[in-house]
Amino acid sequence: MIITGTDYSLGNDNTVDMTPDIFESAVSTPHIKEAIKISKERQVHILGICHGHKMLASFFGGKVKRSSIVEDGIFKTKIVCENMLFSGLSNIFKAYKWRRWYVDQLSEELVPLAISLDSDDPKRVGSIDAWKHESLNIMGVQFHPEKSDIYDDSINHLGLRNESGILLKNWVKNIFEIQR
Repeated sequence: MIITGTDYSLGNDNTVDMTPDIFESAVSTPHIKEAIKISKERQVHILGICHGHKMLASFFGGKVKRSSIVEDGIFKTKIVCENMLFSGLSNIFKAYKWRRWYVDQLSEELVPLAISLDSDDPKRVGSIDAWKHESLNIMGVQFHPEKSDIYDDSINHLGLRNESGILLKNWVKNIFEIQR
């Protein structure tokens, strides 16, 4: 199961200034609670992407913060804990991110897997880009692996490439290997 979305999926029409409460109210919805229940009972794997990453981290007690800057582009991510999710990626890789909100702190049951190495907002450097639950098949990533063919010439004249696309392949492959 993949949980994703944007601020708009929570009813933000660009006229409402979201607060951290929006994550608390989002994760208290029956849909998120039911997804976690199914994951526990049936060993269903869950991957939170972008907004899903933040909602799930908040659900488990992590802290989500708002930046004054919206980022949109290719940024560097550093792996801090080896995981099958990153198989085939170098320790530092480039990933597409669109974000204003970010996971600043994880609860004890969530293990950090990767952190942000660069950002338009210095406060976001070192923020959590990927995590996993210590005992459930639940993970979250801040970046967008589904946009792996994106090139962004606005970052610099070299045209950085989003390298994170292999992540989805690794996630699905891991599910099938575990189920054998």
